[in-house]
Amino acid sequence: MRQRKSYPNPFKTQVVQKCEQPGVSVAAIATRHGINANVMRRWIPLHRDQQNQQNQQNQQTVALDYHGA
Repeated sequence: MRQRKSYPNPFKTQVVQKCEQPGVSVAAIATRHGINANVMRRWIPLHRDQQNQQNQQNQQTVALDYHGA
């Protein structure tokens, strides 16, 4: 049985950021990196969710710093 390939998170982030550029093809970027386009399309929403969580945490930290000053 074939084992799934795993990719390091920094690599995933880098490739997803390339996909977020205007006018680029997710399929073309995936092919260029030897990744199936469906895998890339699964990574994109995961990356966005992670970014949203980080933004919310940063906003909470700023609010706490402001109120604590």
